[in-house]
Amino acid sequence: LLARDSVAVITGGPGVGKTTMVAAAVHRVGEQALAAYVDMRLADPDLLFDMLVLSLGGESGNGDRAGSLHQLRQVIARHNEEQGRRITAVIDVSSLTIERAKRILQLAHMAGEPGCQLNIILLGPHALHKLLDTPGLIHLRQRVTYRHRVRPLSVGETENYIGAQLQKAGGQAEQLLAHGTAIMVYRYVGGVPRLVNTMMDAVLSYAAARDADTVTPQMVAEVAQALGWRRLSGGKQAGSKSKQPKDARQTR
Repeated sequence: LLARDSVAVITGGPGVGKTTMVAAAVHRVGEQALAAYVDMRLADPDLLFDMLVLSLGGESGNGDRAGSLHQLRQVIARHNEEQGRRITAVIDVSSLTIERAKRILQLAHMAGEPGCQLNIILLGPHALHKLLDTPGLIHLRQRVTYRHRVRPLSVGETENYIGAQLQKAGGQAEQLLAHGTAIMVYRYVGGVPRLVNTMMDAVLSYAAARDADTVTPQMVAEVAQALGWRRLSGGKQAGSKSKQPKDARQTR
């Protein structure tokens, strides 16, 4: 965020915390940097410049690419020079189509102009790394200075995450959760923070409706069944069908 004219790629599955990670970094650097968030997963690539201008507090170019790019240059220069801020465009893409890549590459080229300092963070699935390695995107790939893959939480991290969230809400995991509850949650959510939040909201409401003092693993299983969720981990291992011992087969 405090670099100059850099491109970063942060990838991960839905709900693992890619945007949250960026937001936490922006919070840490305070007034030194400003992030403009743009969701391009379903948007028309031609609207990228307009969406960035609006996110940075400027006026839209009404869909005209040249006008929108001019407005973007002006608003970036204002933040850079007048307010001393580094600007980062955080762009969420599901895949890099030719048109999306062209617009993002235009941004990267513009970032090298005087008074138009701009960092770019691309958010998307892990396949984004492979897409960037295609020959047609060499100009964009050459500007990438940081790559990171966000993985789901482990069992221990899931337990710590639930405990931290409960503490922020004024509760204590040791008092509210029976032994094994966090592990049961993990078995249904696979360590994805967004799913942890959804499950815990539902389970806590379920427990409150029953005037329960604690949340139990059984409650988690009952709520998961009501939601139509299946266990993602902790069940039978793949390929774990019972096999007869070699001696038994020989005997038969």
